[in-house]
Amino acid sequence: MRCGTDTADGRVVVGGDFTHVHNAQGFNIFRGHIARFTVNGLLDDTFVANPGADNPIYAMQRQEPKDKIFIGGAFTAYNGEVRNYVARLNPNGSVDTTFDPKAGANGPVYAFDWNNYIRRVRIVGGFTIYQNVSRPRIAQLFASAGSFAPGLLLLLND
Repeated sequence: MRCGTDTADGRVVVGGDFTHVHNAQGFNIFRGHIARFTVNGLLDDTFVANPGADNPIYAMQRQEPKDKIFIGGAFTAYNGEVRNYVARLNPNGSVDTTFDPKAGANGPVYAFDWNNYIRRVRIVGGFTIYQNVSRPRIAQLFASAGSFAPGLLLLLND
């Protein structure tokens, strides 16, 4: 496991470089780099993660209060939908199609910073372009649609 986040009801979603997890009966179950566990530590079969991400997930961030989950990593698809290195999932693990990153990033996403006040998420990673605009390693996205304002500069203080 590389990353994880909790849900409002206490379940835990984990992501990483794994493709299988064990269920309560000891069977090795396919989960494409992501799985959710109940408060008792059992694999939650109600979480839709098949096929999941096509490559490792490096970062997760729960979006409050909707309990949606941002994921970032080295993947270019999630559950068969094209999502270049960043996606948002519904609470059940399906792709949130209202969040469309379009071309997305051109390299892996390693971290998120969700700001509930302004309803935006910052992504950080090994990318240099986001939605075909130069964004060396950092971009700020509107959580409602996955888009961003290319003219909006991020002010970073040392």
